[in-house]
Amino acid sequence: MKKLTLLLVFVGLFIQGPLFAQSDSTVLFKRKSGSEALYLRKIESYRKLRNTGVTLGVIGAVVTVAGIVTIATTKWVPTNNRVGSTTSQPENIDRFFGGVLATVLGIPITTTGAILGGIGARKMKQYNKKLENLSLDFNYTPNQQGFALTYRF
Repeated sequence: MKKLTLLLVFVGLFIQGPLFAQSDSTVLFKRKSGSEALYLRKIESYRKLRNTGVTLGVIGAVVTVAGIVTIATTKWVPTNNRVGSTTSQPENIDRFFGGVLATVLGIPITTTGAILGGIGARKMKQYNKKLENLSLDFNYTPNQQGFALTYRF
């Protein structure tokens, strides 16, 4: 059980690494116009939401599977009760309840990760499409000066 717990801790630490990585996206925001910078910020925030959701989903699935495997591999011993009939109880009650706890915690974590990942991916795609439909061009030639704003539907 200690090896499994240690393995889960290391897997959790390595999976969370990309979530806390620094990105220099502020450089992109400074060079863009108002709408473009807004869309880029939203894309960045929904990308982080999607990544967090995927990470939670993977961690939750691993914890759920570990809990189910722990419950399934628990040895049961027969015991006699007061009435005289025989019942079964887990040999190692702590291991059994650890598996139940891991399963009970892993399922909502997986569900939350799937929901966050889905919302983040959908919104990121939506704002990427909006960003592609918006263009702002500046024209600096000796004959013509000005700018053009184009929005495609």
